[in-house]
Amino acid sequence: MSATTILRAIAKSYLGKAFGLMSLSQAVSALTSFGVMSAYTRMLPPQEYGKISIIWLFLSVLAILVDTRLNTALCIRYFKVSREDNVRNIYSVLAYYIVVFSPCCALIEANPGLFGQLLHITLTATEVHLICLICLFMLIGNCLNSLLLTSKQTRIYFLVMLLFNGTLAATSGSLLFLFGYGYLSYLYGYLAAYGAVGVATVSYFLKNYPPTPVRVISPQRLMDLAKIGLPLVPDGLLVIFLTWAGRYILNLYTTLAVVGVYSVAYMFSNIFNSFVLGPFGQAVTPILFEKFASSVEEYQSLLKTIFRYYWLVAMTVLIGYFVVLREIFLLFVGPKYHDAYNIVAIMIVAMMFSGVCGYLGTVIILKEKTQHVFMITLLSSMVNIALNLLLVPPGGMYGSAFAMLGSFLVQFLLTLMYSQRLMHVDYPYRFIVDYGVICLLFGCAVIGVSYLELPVAAGAALKCLLFACYCLTVAGKTGVAERVREFSRRVAPAPGPLGEERL
Repeated sequence: MSATTILRAIAKSYLGKAFGLMSLSQAVSALTSFGVMSAYTRMLPPQEYGKISIIWLFLSVLAILVDTRLNTALCIRYFKVSREDNVRNIYSVLAYYIVVFSPCCALIEANPGLFGQLLHITLTATEVHLICLICLFMLIGNCLNSLLLTSKQTRIYFLVMLLFNGTLAATSGSLLFLFGYGYLSYLYGYLAAYGAVGVATVSYFLKNYPPTPVRVISPQRLMDLAKIGLPLVPDGLLVIFLTWAGRYILNLYTTLAVVGVYSVAYMFSNIFNSFVLGPFGQAVTPILFEKFASSVEEYQSLLKTIFRYYWLVAMTVLIGYFVVLREIFLLFVGPKYHDAYNIVAIMIVAMMFSGVCGYLGTVIILKEKTQHVFMITLLSSMVNIALNLLLVPPGGMYGSAFAMLGSFLVQFLLTLMYSQRLMHVDYPYRFIVDYGVICLLFGCAVIGVSYLELPVAAGAALKCLLFACYCLTVAGKTGVAERVREFSRRVAPAPGPLGEERL
């Protein structure tokens, strides 16, 4: 079967269209983040870039505490309740954000020194103000984005992401290059971007989910969502620890400069996540939610197929990414950050294990066993912290990268085992192992070539040749064409209003 036939089969499915828009959205986000990162690594010393990273850790924790995972609960209930109930849920959650945000902001602004000591940095009054405002608009904007993804409004989601990234690039770039705001331009840029999305959120909800005249804000609905969301709050915090604990511990044992270099490596790893893992998950998760509501058997069959092709797509793109990564990295990143390249591959593999937990975890979420998600993430976080404490003192950022890999591998194994207890799925383990060995061999070869002292053209040609050999090997071994057609049929959406977009 020709490549044209394969691409046509993918394009006709909902997943193909959704994945395309999600990939385009994430590509815009990744390119914006890449441009911002490139500018800041050339304009700022590593210690200031490291401080930005630690501030963002604080901001992420604050957002989880204020949100209390009501946003996630809203999406879980979206297909299970009526439109009127969804309207009440939306406005109840937004009202809750505004009410809870004020005292949290007052507490932080009254004690900036205390929070600075906890983070092991100095927080100024301006930074505290920016953190609070970004947090509020982030919560409101995330509510819209989650709802758009759950309701399959992929086109509108793309427009929202375009607004966000355009505002971020224009604002942060102007403040950095024209007005000399330094690292603060990073925070001002995100404030402007989330503020623009916040305005778009209010406009969208008033148009598409107009409030009913009676009881649009329902404490009872809020309580129902809280029963699902609250058990996920500790889990959300632990997920942040899984992602950010390495940087915090690096700051304790090394310097902010090392944190800055590590953060650049994470940025390049996250580009892979933004282009591949994120869009695939955003496109597939609503389908899984819908299939579970209509037929458990279809849900199990689809989950099995997704598990197979997740690894197929992720590992292929991983090798393709490293065909060009070294040259791009050295071109755009300042010399003081070049050592970050050495740990990018370790981080990407860690993210692959983390990404697949999102699909396996839908079994736990849809069974509404959210309290058990916390235990899995708790154990994974304990492994992460222990490995960081063990490996960072002798290994620095390399130790932290391996700690990240080990903890996400533990999270994957625990999620797999518990989801199988709740609902057994006959996953194709043999296929994944065989394919993984092929990927490992070719991946090591491609990465190894990038370290050779070869002319740029010769090195690029050799890596392209290895990647072509890899693709031919996989295509011949796995019968990928027939499997792609089968996958496209499985993820075709049910007809009706759930597959339509509303402007």
